[in-house]
Amino acid sequence: MARIVERDALWEMNVVASVIDGGSVAAAARALRLTPSAVSKQLARVEQRLGVRLIERTTRRLRPTAAGLRYREHAVRLLRNLSDAEDDVRADSRVPRGLVRVTAPTLFGQEVVAPVLARFLLRFPEVEVELILDDAFVDLVKERIDVAVRVASQLPPSGLLARKVGDIEYWLVASPAYLERRAVPARPSDLSVHACLDLAHAPDRGHWRMTEGGRAQVVDVSGPLVSTSLPALHNAALEGLGIAQIPRYLAQRPIDEGRLVRVLPNAVLPGRFAFALHAAGALAPARVRELSRFLLAELPERTSPGARGRARSKRKT
Repeated sequence: MARIVERDALWEMNVVASVIDGGSVAAAARALRLTPSAVSKQLARVEQRLGVRLIERTTRRLRPTAAGLRYREHAVRLLRNLSDAEDDVRADSRVPRGLVRVTAPTLFGQEVVAPVLARFLLRFPEVEVELILDDAFVDLVKERIDVAVRVASQLPPSGLLARKVGDIEYWLVASPAYLERRAVPARPSDLSVHACLDLAHAPDRGHWRMTEGGRAQVVDVSGPLVSTSLPALHNAALEGLGIAQIPRYLAQRPIDEGRLVRVLPNAVLPGRFAFALHAAGALAPARVRELSRFLLAELPERTSPGARGRARSKRKT
């Protein structure tokens, strides 16, 4: 168990070292901006507490004892270590460096967050990132998480600083082969006779909601596959099994490559938002503040190309 140190011990060490280095109480008093009487009292207090003479006093001069010289050596080392420790920690508020623990949902983390983090690390080479992919809302304090990226329609209260860093669009997609077999839906109501691949935990499972031409619609759908995994639905759509609701960030590339086709492109599906959360606010280390700013700058374009600059809201949840 660590020994409890007197509250003023470090300051008293500074006083003793200043007396020895200055050669007199008066010189130490000037350096410390104290009165000579105050310096003498503190020196006497240290000697009384330790039970040993640190400085021999004569009418002409002060001379440190062997114990005093050892005490000064320890004092200088401790004071230097304290100064170095404060400089080191203070630098965290100015220079992005050190480890940042980041959590994100598995799919969004793999497809969107990881590439952005790679660019961040290239810009700030003194920073290291540990990326934890987890679809659960982990406790930031308990798990020592610095930044959490979360995908939701809205966030529950948490007391954390939250920034919206992206709008996540969902598209209806199917493979060209499927659309050749079953024809292309012309209106939302046509989905009721198609094979629709559904997300098991979606709030609109079996009842897809969308808006087309300013008119909100709910379409009852069914299909051969329900899954808790978006990648599973995405892969099933690629194989021609049916129509799926897929985030734009996942659907864009296979659409560009001709492996998927966007169905009902004028229909707007309920979207979600990406949020970056962290604690501490203005007292967060520079590495955390810079990463939050970087996510705010980069994620909008990754989640919804052309949307850079729209995701600027900041609030405490």
